[in-house]
Amino acid sequence: MSSASPVPLYNLAFGDGTETMDDLAVSANNDTDKVLATVIAAADLFLAEHPGALVYATGSTPAHRRLYRMGLTRFLDVLRAEVLLFGVLDGEPELFEPGRPYEAFIAQRKPV
Repeated sequence: MSSASPVPLYNLAFGDGTETMDDLAVSANNDTDKVLATVIAAADLFLAEHPGALVYATGSTPAHRRLYRMGLTRFLDVLRAEVLLFGVLDGEPELFEPGRPYEAFIAQRKPV
């Protein structure tokens, strides 16, 4: 009997760039799309370097989770080309669908 190796899971955390990583900080400088695009690009580069890894992200508040869901929805066509994107609802992952009130998000690069 062989046991499969566990899939590495990495938590994606980000804040406002201060010395203390404060994920509750609100900078209100109207660069949400730029920040989300940067985070998605960074996660994509990470997944390219770590095939098979999972990247997990959640918002610290329901408003942040909604914001992230809306951002992922805007970039969904681009993401789906190379990434499997899941939403976590009631503790269970499912393929991401726009408009669902996910608790968290998981991304994994599609197998080559």
